[in-house]
Amino acid sequence: MRLAFLILLLASVAHSQQQSINSIEQRSGNCSVNTAGVQGNVTVHLQCPRLNSNVLKSLEKKLGELVNQGALKESRLQEEADDWKNRFLELSERLASSDIGVALSLKAKELLEQGEFDKAQELLEKATTEDEKNIDRAAEDYSRLGQLACLKFEPLKALEYQGKAYRYRPNVFAYAIDYQVLLDREHRYGEAEKVGLQVLAQVDSLHPTDPKHLRMRRLILNNLGTLYKNTSRLDEAEKELSEAVNLDVGGSDETTDDKILKANALSNLGNVHCLMGKFQSAAAEFSRSIEQFELLNKENANALELGMSNVLTNFGMLLITMGNYSGARQPLSRALTIQRSHGVGNGHGSPMTLGNLAIVYEELCDDDAAETYAKDVTSLFSEWATQEPEAADPERAISYNNLGALYLDTGRPQQAEEAFSEARQIYKRLAQTDVPNYAWKVAKAAGAMAEGKLEEQKYSEAESTLHEALEGWRQAEDEWARNGRKPAIADSTLAIARINAEMGEIYAATNRAEAAERAYVEALNTYSRSTGDAAGLADSAFGLAKLYSSTNRLEQAAPLYFEAALVYGAIAPFVCHSRYWRKLADSASGLASASLELRNIPAARAAALNSLRAYQRLHSLDPLFTAEGYATAALTQLDILKKAGSDTSVICPLANEVAQSLTPTLNKKALEFVSSTCH
Repeated sequence: MRLAFLILLLASVAHSQQQSINSIEQRSGNCSVNTAGVQGNVTVHLQCPRLNSNVLKSLEKKLGELVNQGALKESRLQEEADDWKNRFLELSERLASSDIGVALSLKAKELLEQGEFDKAQELLEKATTEDEKNIDRAAEDYSRLGQLACLKFEPLKALEYQGKAYRYRPNVFAYAIDYQVLLDREHRYGEAEKVGLQVLAQVDSLHPTDPKHLRMRRLILNNLGTLYKNTSRLDEAEKELSEAVNLDVGGSDETTDDKILKANALSNLGNVHCLMGKFQSAAAEFSRSIEQFELLNKENANALELGMSNVLTNFGMLLITMGNYSGARQPLSRALTIQRSHGVGNGHGSPMTLGNLAIVYEELCDDDAAETYAKDVTSLFSEWATQEPEAADPERAISYNNLGALYLDTGRPQQAEEAFSEARQIYKRLAQTDVPNYAWKVAKAAGAMAEGKLEEQKYSEAESTLHEALEGWRQAEDEWARNGRKPAIADSTLAIARINAEMGEIYAATNRAEAAERAYVEALNTYSRSTGDAAGLADSAFGLAKLYSSTNRLEQAAPLYFEAALVYGAIAPFVCHSRYWRKLADSASGLASASLELRNIPAARAAALNSLRAYQRLHSLDPLFTAEGYATAALTQLDILKKAGSDTSVICPLANEVAQSLTPTLNKKALEFVSSTCH
């Protein structure tokens, strides 16, 4: 069962960055963010280069208020603090170098650095009133007020002020681009696009070799491309971002800002190509973006590490999508190291990075590492859930589901059951206010819980839990029929088929043969009309085949054994865990025995040989498959080969292999078989 961090994957791939003129340069490193407390009483602790204690206290207080009010997700604190720090330094420097109302500007700067933002605003508003008849001065005043409104977390005020600055002087690029970025943040995409196209037309009126023309063109193309990606206009996004990336804005004279913008444009283009399925192009662009960030970090004391970590994470996820798990490990591990060094996620790191590392390590068969990262994700979301449960609980449930799947795959059904139970409880709470989106997830988690109980042979508990899951799916289907809001990933048909297959297993184990047959047949009928769960189809066929064998209906059993073995054989070589090798070995063994009884000698020979090889593989993989169990199973297949008249040149090397792989206390029967068969 694969880990399922799909929601986290998509969230990270969607991350693209618009730029304003004054926020391109990352200044003196990033902030470090930590939080403490519980929901409604969160405190934020910051360390930000070049911000004094007065300003930090004011920012910590405001961020804490926003988190406690639910206006800001804790997961966005790092991004918000870094953005705020850069805006503060930009406005402070702008006031210090202003030639408009010098004394007033310097006083506003002093108040700003004391954390007295309201008083600074009063001064700047006074200047605006006095300068209203001078359009140039008024535009600058409104632009500065817009920046201050951003520092006070008043986005609509900021939009109003920046809009006035732009309307007073639409030909000033800084005003236009700041206005466009704010429109985009408020999801006013139509207005943002209009402003962006107007700026692009102004830029194109400059001389084509003017470095200012080229730099501004790259900036606005990046912003338009990001806007088009956010509005699912991927062809247009690709066109604008490709041009932004390919512009030569100065060669050896490229500034730091030029290099940062190119690195971000490359990353944004990589994100677009991921969404378009152009994975090779995306990989090349992410690689180039990372190279650019590495050079910038060398030149700027690692001030852009966190920006680079986002690209590293997206590159790692792309490599996962391409099936290159070994390749994905390095960028994801590197991203996590950077994030933890900056205190991201209270020191855990980004959940997207952690979750995808868990996927990588499970696919690379390193179960201990996969479990470590999966637990880290769960711990991180559990911490966030104490402060903002509405935002964190859905992801926390996913992380418990993933942890449960890992425990099932590694033969720890009790721990799997506990993890799935946690997920189910979270989904139950969420379903109280959102039935269409969460009732089916309650049912799905219950079904996964039952699988853990089945592994432990807790048949009564498993049966009760499966009935709950089945009822949950039926209720979800009724709700979808009423409101037409069925989530695309909610496949009730396959889920109910899986429940029927597991009910069949329970009925067979508790001597209810007729009920077991009905459940298996219903599951198989459903699977025959659907695609997407080959393992469930094989489990149903295998279960029904064993049931038919127990009542001597071998002609009906044999083709079902064959179907199951075929599917298990296709799955087993491509997963790390031994469970499918065991199923392949057992289903092929059932086919060999049935075929021998039916006098289908070629089928008996082929199946016995297939089963023996699968048992040998299982013996090498699974310490829980005892040497005694292996000896018994292997000798059974050797005996079928002998009864089916296989040549000793085939049987004897196999028998010697088995004997040599057993300890002296267990290989006696194998040696006796060799002695009686091979001369």
